[in-house]
Amino acid sequence: MTLPNFIVAGAKKAATTSLYEYLNQHPQVYMSPIKETKFFAYEPNNPDHVNADHHKFPIRTLADYTALFAAAGAARAIGEASPIYVSSLHAVQQIAQRLPHVKLIFSLRNPIDRAYSAYVMRVRGGYEPRSVEDAFQEDLDLLKDKTYYKQLLPWYEHFDRKQIKIVLFEDIKQDSVRVTQALYDFIGVDATFVPDTSRQHMIGGLPKSRLRQNVINFLRRYRFLRFYLPKTVRSQFTDYARANLTKAPELPLEITQLLADAYREDLPLLEQLIERDLSLWGLTSQHQSAEIAAN
Repeated sequence: MTLPNFIVAGAKKAATTSLYEYLNQHPQVYMSPIKETKFFAYEPNNPDHVNADHHKFPIRTLADYTALFAAAGAARAIGEASPIYVSSLHAVQQIAQRLPHVKLIFSLRNPIDRAYSAYVMRVRGGYEPRSVEDAFQEDLDLLKDKTYYKQLLPWYEHFDRKQIKIVLFEDIKQDSVRVTQALYDFIGVDATFVPDTSRQHMIGGLPKSRLRQNVINFLRRYRFLRFYLPKTVRSQFTDYARANLTKAPELPLEITQLLADAYREDLPLLEQLIERDLSLWGLTSQHQSAEIAAN
């Protein structure tokens, strides 16, 4: 039975798709052909999970999961990427039980920018009817309950610190090759390999045409199949989808400040947990703007 020895476990809208693609380029690395298997987050006794559409939980049995890695061959590093894991206590427990020595990669991003990017993604997907002001004011308590510190703490409680690697979205944007090569070293493959990071993945934005976006959204319901399609077909669809996007406006300053106040208390706890200075996020003082980033 072949199982992964590393997992990219989150967070959403923090370049996990780019990391999946960059890691997958390495000749000594085998990545699951399906990104976001979500296997370890699937709860077989949870009716909401059992009754969910297949695209929400595409892999539900151990047999189907292990089949994803059957072609790994002599790959030195075998991995998958499911950002949902970072916020799933069930995933923590399942991974700790089945893969106690696995290496874990978490990508984090300025939480204000990440939250706005997620909102824009929901609007683009057609399932966020609320204004940005209403959405963040109504969901503020939920956002406070899902801070990075609260999500990551169980992982540090279940796994040795040496098994965990934290990368920042902002570092990936600045020098994606350096960050990726550090990950190569972390998972035990040749760190001198230079990935092609010229193509951006999962570009964000708002739709120019709602009708065209509805077609794109329908096709994306079956996105778990895209990794079985030829790369040229995937690229053509991506280009088609990107052509319908326009840059989202900046987050209103009053909402930016609301979120900054909500996340600021969490910051020193997170810095201590991951042993990293996060002053680049600007949450120790008024965060002046939260411009939607590329992903």
